[in-house]
Parts: sequence; C-alpha cells; structure tokens
Amino acid sequence: MRCKNQGSDYGEEDIQWTCTASLPSDFKLGTTDVICEGYESSSDPYVLKGSCGVEYRLLLTDIGEERYGRKGKNNFYDDDFGDSGG
Repeated sequence: MRCKNQGSDYGEEDIQWTCTASLPSDFKLGTTDVICEGYESSSDPYVLKGSCGVEYRLLLTDIGEERYGRKGKNNFYDDDFGDSGG
C-alpha cells in the first residue's frame, strides 16, 4: 500500500491523503485512515518523520462476493446464522 500526502484542505493540520494498493481481483480498498504521531505529542502539528501508519478496510469485489461472500457456495451464514428465508 502506498499513501500520498495531497496537501491540506480546511486547515494546515487537515491533511488529505490518497492511498492505493495492488490487490487480487477478489478485493478492493475501502476506507483508509492515515494516522501520524506528532513530534512531542499526538496533538503536535509537527509530524515525526516515519511515524505514520494506515488503518484500512478491504472490501470484496463482485468476484470476491462470488467466491467468499453471500453468493458463495460455502457460506455459513446461509446455514444456521443468516436469514435464508425459512
């Protein structure tokens, strides 16, 4: 995954990030949240170099839904836990 600083939006501390990732066709990148550590504290506007991390969410594509999701053949939700209409 690679995230790039796209500059600030509303204020100097409101940095906009763009994240991309090379993923198998079963998955796509969902929400991302880049979190950086301040030099002296978490509220410090001066970011410590190398301190940023990314929290992200992977989503299934249509291909992934067919393979792993509710449309898949081996889905335990349709057995006992989900609403299978019966």
